[in-house]
Amino acid sequence: MFQYPLQEGSSLTCFQCSAPLGYKYACENKVNNKTTPTQQCVPPYTKCMTLVANRTIVRACGQSNVCSIYHNATRCSTCNYNLCNNGFVPSYYGSLGIFAALFSALKFVT
Repeated sequence: MFQYPLQEGSSLTCFQCSAPLGYKYACENKVNNKTTPTQQCVPPYTKCMTLVANRTIVRACGQSNVCSIYHNATRCSTCNYNLCNNGFVPSYYGSLGIFAALFSALKFVT
């Protein structure tokens, strides 16, 4: 399936939710149009965004430069087609997650 950017003047639809990381809330990793609210973007909010900061995830409409102006974000991405801000965000912020990632990396090296 191909995803095409919207034409100028069209209204973009994005997922809209926020939740603390690590509690397995739907906003963190089970985003879909049956359980997660959506919103129509209006200028100057012309991109869908996924932002992680202070152990909280936010999915919403955002300005095109949101990732460059929000300096406390540990992860930030924008996209420009309907419901594109649905990507999985791993809860790697705890020491256990870091240990698991290092163990996996070492397993492939040896």
